[in-house]
Amino acid sequence: MNRALLVMVMLLMSASAGYADGGHDHHAIPTMPSLGDTKITIDDRTVTLTFGPVDLPTGHDGDLASSMPKKVFQLPEDTYMIGYKSEVFTKDGQPLPKNYLHHILMLNNDKPSVSCDGEPLFFAGAGLEMTEARFPDGYGVKLGKGENLMSVVAFYHKAPPTKDVMARFTMYVAPKGTKVQEMDVYQVGVNIVCYSKFGQRGADQTDEGIEIKPGVSVLSAPLKFNMDGCVKFA
Repeated sequence: MNRALLVMVMLLMSASAGYADGGHDHHAIPTMPSLGDTKITIDDRTVTLTFGPVDLPTGHDGDLASSMPKKVFQLPEDTYMIGYKSEVFTKDGQPLPKNYLHHILMLNNDKPSVSCDGEPLFFAGAGLEMTEARFPDGYGVKLGKGENLMSVVAFYHKAPPTKDVMARFTMYVAPKGTKVQEMDVYQVGVNIVCYSKFGQRGADQTDEGIEIKPGVSVLSAPLKFNMDGCVKFA
């Protein structure tokens, strides 16, 4: 199998993945509250989701931490995501510190995960690191026409009191007619990132990640792939 793998590395302080019902019958997906507002805009080069405004601090509700609604949406045609970025800011456009954001998770409820058996595919996202990702030229993650895509958003519950906070997740997409080789997303982490295995998390692992203690410590775990391919982006 020649399909490339996009390895999504969950950092120490990244939020654990969360799932909600997006209309797909094949995966167990816990539900979350529907509060707030999410707007989606689509153009030739981007798909942008804008969340809020909400007043902070706000709690995390539901089976997994979520302070914004799940948003299920479909794209009008086959699209290839070639990168993404996240932002957090006030309603009037003032940038806010990265640690105001707990997580943005993007899921495809119509495609199974290749790294977490029985779960939907987590194809993009961000924690407080808010790294902008650009994939190698000619590669992308396919988002099929009509597939049930979903966002899950949470702000950090210990953020200082702040009015009208918003977040934005921008997916860069390949222009129409561009030749793109499809990549699969493989989710790995130094903490347990599969929802169905959260019960196996150690005492030092929470929704915040893994506790970092003074001094030098080394964390390691075997990494196994259940499909053939080559790592093109990590």
